[in-house]
Amino acid sequence: MAVPIRASVLAILTAVAALAAGSWLRAPSREYVRHYAVFMEGARAGWLRTSLHGEGDVATTTREMKFDVRRGKTRSTSSMSTRFVETSAGKPVSMSATHQMGAVPVVVNYEFKGERIEVVADPGGARTVTSVDAPKETWLTPAAAASFVRQRLIARAGEITYRTMDPLTGPQVVTVTHSGIRPESRRIDGREIDGFTMETTASNAPGTVSIDFVDGEGNPVIQRAMLGGLSVEFVLAGPEVVTQATAAPELMVSTFVKPDRKIADPRRSTRSVYVLDFVTGPPPPIPQTGSQSVTSIDGTKATISIDVTTPHPAPEEDLDDPAYRDPSGVVSSRDPGVVEIAARAVKDIPADDARRRAEALKRAVDRHITKKSLDVGFAGAAEVARNREGDCSEHAVLLAATLRSVGIPSRIAGGLVYVDEFAGARDCFGYHMWTQALIDVGGSSRWIDLDATMSANSGFDATHVALTVSPLADDRGMLDLLGIAQAMGRLAISVHSVEYER
Repeated sequence: MAVPIRASVLAILTAVAALAAGSWLRAPSREYVRHYAVFMEGARAGWLRTSLHGEGDVATTTREMKFDVRRGKTRSTSSMSTRFVETSAGKPVSMSATHQMGAVPVVVNYEFKGERIEVVADPGGARTVTSVDAPKETWLTPAAAASFVRQRLIARAGEITYRTMDPLTGPQVVTVTHSGIRPESRRIDGREIDGFTMETTASNAPGTVSIDFVDGEGNPVIQRAMLGGLSVEFVLAGPEVVTQATAAPELMVSTFVKPDRKIADPRRSTRSVYVLDFVTGPPPPIPQTGSQSVTSIDGTKATISIDVTTPHPAPEEDLDDPAYRDPSGVVSSRDPGVVEIAARAVKDIPADDARRRAEALKRAVDRHITKKSLDVGFAGAAEVARNREGDCSEHAVLLAATLRSVGIPSRIAGGLVYVDEFAGARDCFGYHMWTQALIDVGGSSRWIDLDATMSANSGFDATHVALTVSPLADDRGMLDLLGIAQAMGRLAISVHSVEYER
């Protein structure tokens, strides 16, 4: 087992940063560079730098963030950045998002072309080009949104709502609401700052509330949020924060969940029922999958039933969704290395036997990744094909890419799996990632679970609990992983029943 912690952390930081996407920025006529220290669980994890530059009729806003975390004793660095170009009239020109959790950055560029948005992803040379419809509703570009917020604050509005777009979450319109706005003065670093305190929510991060203190023009000074059971904080700082050492908080072993009782022989389990208690609030949206059903939700608790022997038919809308078939910056299914791995694995299996092909690809991915390592955070399939290194997220992503390469729709699932022992912890659930393939079974398309990190076992076991599923499409950014992030640090698990048939 391995744990996709860095990807979940990036989802956390993406969500929190996106809450104030517009108000990080000044009006286009006021160029600036601002720095923030990033804290997680009270420990300094990294830094954020935001800037705005105007040239002629064009304003460019940028955001760069770098952070360090530890998974057990393994320390790793991740980074992400965005760029948004708009005219002085608030018309979008282009935007881009880059994240790097492996050796190769994944870059996604968006060009606004009237009623369409061209999406170009380049995960280290495996370039893909797609196109999506531009949003029909009215929305504000980041600098225009910042100007709107500033004007409303000056007018002493008690609540401010606007629609905007953030490169980190792709070309979707996000509704941001600042509520409970009240004037406040704080003494910070020896100086008095007059500003406002507010609560901020965003439609693309449901359940997440940020408590912000901003100056008189709406520029954040302190921003605090809880995502799941993890605290995240941005604090205004000087440029020296970029070079200062970080504490790299440990976010793997500390997030493992000890259930109420031990599960015997977990790899042979075929049916199970668990009660997940999210303790501090209602459960996040939990997916129904081929093997998993959400049978009840009561307050903070959700009852999950898993049956790996009889997968449910897939929803009708999944059957023709191109996101499960097309390549993306992470699931680079047309990369030559990925294509070669897939072709070699299925060369002796008939094209109409998708189930056997999928199982062969699962075994091939396990063999191909020869260095089972926590050193890689969340590399794209093209990088994994070349470097042959990674943990569960790399196995999941490469398998998803090889499946699409041979025409089998795929997605990743992220959540929990039970392990007897891992990283010094025993008899616990740890955060995990695997793959699902859309395959015809008995005349009906069904999502079939495939865990390439456990290909030595005869099948898939019922201790895998999915908290999110995602095609990892370029127009969604990292927010599909929020289902994992929203559970970390606040989850208790009761084992109701476990059955065995093998």
